[in-house]
Amino acid sequence: MKKLLLIIFVLSNHLIFATTRNVPMSYSTISSALSASQDDDTILVAPGTYSEDILWPDKSGLKLLSSGGSAITIIVGTQTGSVITMIQGPTSQIDSTTIIDGFQITNGRVDTVSASGGGLFLSEASPVLRNLDVNNNSVLSMTDSSFGGGIYVGFNSNPLIENCAIHDNQSFGEITTYGGGICINSNSNVIINNCEIFGNSATSNQNARGGGVAITDSAIVRISDCNIHHNINAAPGLSSGGGVYIFGNSNTIVVNSSLSDNLCDGPYADGGGIFIYQNTGFIIDNCRIENNLLNGPFDHSGGGVCCFSSQGQIFGSSISENVMEGDRFFRGAGIYTEYSEVLIQNSQIRSNSVIPDSTTIALGFGGGGFYCTSSNINFENCLVAENKIDTNAIHTDIGCGLFISGSYVKMDHCTVTDNEFINDTTSGAAIRVYGDSIKFINSIIWNPKCFKEIDTINIIVTIGNCDLRNGDTLNGNINSEPFFIGNGNYHLTQSSPCLNAGNFSSGLPYDLDGNPRPMPAGTYPDMGAYELDQIVGIENMEANSQSTVFPNPVYSDAIISLADYNDKIIQIDIYDDLGKLQFSEFSILKESYILNSEKLKCGIYFYKLTTRSGNLTKGKFVVN
Repeated sequence: MKKLLLIIFVLSNHLIFATTRNVPMSYSTISSALSASQDDDTILVAPGTYSEDILWPDKSGLKLLSSGGSAITIIVGTQTGSVITMIQGPTSQIDSTTIIDGFQITNGRVDTVSASGGGLFLSEASPVLRNLDVNNNSVLSMTDSSFGGGIYVGFNSNPLIENCAIHDNQSFGEITTYGGGICINSNSNVIINNCEIFGNSATSNQNARGGGVAITDSAIVRISDCNIHHNINAAPGLSSGGGVYIFGNSNTIVVNSSLSDNLCDGPYADGGGIFIYQNTGFIIDNCRIENNLLNGPFDHSGGGVCCFSSQGQIFGSSISENVMEGDRFFRGAGIYTEYSEVLIQNSQIRSNSVIPDSTTIALGFGGGGFYCTSSNINFENCLVAENKIDTNAIHTDIGCGLFISGSYVKMDHCTVTDNEFINDTTSGAAIRVYGDSIKFINSIIWNPKCFKEIDTINIIVTIGNCDLRNGDTLNGNINSEPFFIGNGNYHLTQSSPCLNAGNFSSGLPYDLDGNPRPMPAGTYPDMGAYELDQIVGIENMEANSQSTVFPNPVYSDAIISLADYNDKIIQIDIYDDLGKLQFSEFSILKESYILNSEKLKCGIYFYKLTTRSGNLTKGKFVVN
């Protein structure tokens, strides 16, 4: 009982004596208010500009709050170090009870051997950083490396960074630069939520890593609902990760975020949007990785995503309109993987481009959409479309949609279409495969702007229940025009031969849009990434019966007639009792249709009439 009373007394004492200290009314500077504070105090700062560098005191639970917000409450560094330095002391605990909220943090400059954290430096510190505008800070190392132009988080720090803008910060390191905006390393566990990270730059005389964010050394990071854009990563050596750089056993999750318009510049530029190296558990979920650029003379990999020696998953994401420019050795304008194992599910790899310098010989480039080597890749419900390689140069070993080398790749319910070579329709293949094996199931491979669909060397290719242009019709395959809706819409029309033409081997329960697969339930799935909700079933067909079949049952021929003799039949579609399309006939333009049942087995069938008036008339008949 005495022990309980003592605990209550101690807690009450903290609450009673916690003080709000006002700046500048009671204290002229933020630093003086912090120095005078006790555990759990609040420092409330009025709007204004405060020129100082802040060394966080060895106290727990402090809250540094602005009363007017970051637009009018500004902490301006003196360019002699980080604007705010937080290093957990021997008696304090800088955890989630420590809060900095509502400030602009600018003009910090760290010029040391291992320069780190121009705006904020965190070591063994785990505060909440909220509603901050961290801008125009810099770190500079003329002899070694630099880390985090805006924010550095390291040495077992676990902060929450929320609702912040981190922009126009610079990091330069003679040997290597990590993170123009943020650098996270050394076993730190960080959440970055609802932040905008833009206009930052990481440059070096040798290697640069992470124009926006760099994550290394077993850090665990979750980036959610963020916009990472217009960051620059540039170096004459390795330039890796225009938006985000991830290295080591860093289990990083990027979710509901956009990585766009970032630049990797240099002779060896990789990962315009995101670069991943030696990572064992990355997840990219519901992200848009778009309009990123790799630029430089020699060797480029992964205009959107570059993945080396890693394992991870990409879900529900769009990797599109990324570009690689330069002289030679281009690999994967959308995605590049090497020695990696990746599941790519419900995603689009679309409108990515390889643009070689037309004045030089461009050798060894391929994979306008996707390039993999020595990898294990599974695609499920993916669209690979409209990727381009400009062939205004001498080229070898190219695939404008996919290039696969020495890898196992499986594509299940995917649509690979309208990929193209600019200035070359006489030799290029949409998919180039060299070594090991590839398996296509329930997919559509239709690239009429390419000379051929698949070019293989020393490989086992398995194709089942696919629509392959100019392919054979074995193993459930077809080679008919898929009849997409058109104009960039790759959903199927009601007249597509790909409807109900797949099989159940994969058991994927949803399509690229998240619709149930198959539709309707009980039918065969459609080929390709999208499932079409067809109008079949006894209840649906009988509910709109404005036509007749005579005779019914049908023994040889029958007449299907409209009840409205002033209307005309434009198209008829015949389905079996599982909803699988048997055949369609177009341009009929009559009030009745003569059905020949010789090619139909005995059983129940449904029909759908499209009429000149625009009505859909449905019914059923039995073949005996």
